[in-house]
Amino acid sequence: MTAAIHAAQPRQPRPDQEQAKTRTTSPTWRLTLLALRELAPIQGVIQAGGVVVVTVLLVMQSSGLLPEPSRLPGVPAGTNFVFGGYCMCAFVCAAYLAFTQGVVMATRTPASLRAGLTRGAVMAHLTRTGELLGAASTAVCGLLTIPDVLLKDQVTGVHLATVPQLAVLAAPAVLLCYLAGASVTLLFLRYPWWVGTVAVLVGLSLGSLCMEQAITHWGTPWAAACTALGIALLAAAGPLGTWLLLRRYEPRR
Repeated sequence: MTAAIHAAQPRQPRPDQEQAKTRTTSPTWRLTLLALRELAPIQGVIQAGGVVVVTVLLVMQSSGLLPEPSRLPGVPAGTNFVFGGYCMCAFVCAAYLAFTQGVVMATRTPASLRAGLTRGAVMAHLTRTGELLGAASTAVCGLLTIPDVLLKDQVTGVHLATVPQLAVLAAPAVLLCYLAGASVTLLFLRYPWWVGTVAVLVGLSLGSLCMEQAITHWGTPWAAACTALGIALLAAAGPLGTWLLLRRYEPRR
């Protein structure tokens, strides 16, 4: 009888088993995987559209349907047409999409906090989602570098600027853009609308100024300084800004 009662009693799970179950069913990872299910198809469709657009432009340029740069108004004679190619298009699409998706996904922060998630868990969820999107963007940019290399000297009238380094830079760029978009949403959630509007306009103005100066003085120390300043501003608006806004944010009931 004693043995039967002892056998009927439920076994208490071991601490290591509980920890393993907690790790595998972490709400942060569940939120991240759910976000990827929503964001990955959108990224795929936009990237496929970019490939189609680049292919059409290449065909039109090589067949003479597009005018040479020297014939365009406002372009100096003898200007070489430098086309970024597939990798550049994928990099730009991934960066802009990451910013937009960061804005959208951060709108769920109040619901996540009300559901019991800590601010650290929400920040970890946003960071992991940005990291996974960056890894996927790196894979896409690296894959699309192949046609850029193959077509570099084979398309008549087109000079392809092959930049394999973009594939390496895609992961940190996408992560920073994703968190920058999240910080914009948190800014509007925490402060009045005019504060967020002014901050966004100032940030866009500074970013555009840095980009313009870097392109205008490309190859000079001033261009490198402007590029470094732009990266620093993006990092301040991304990870640092998101955490500073999130750590003191209280959702409205």
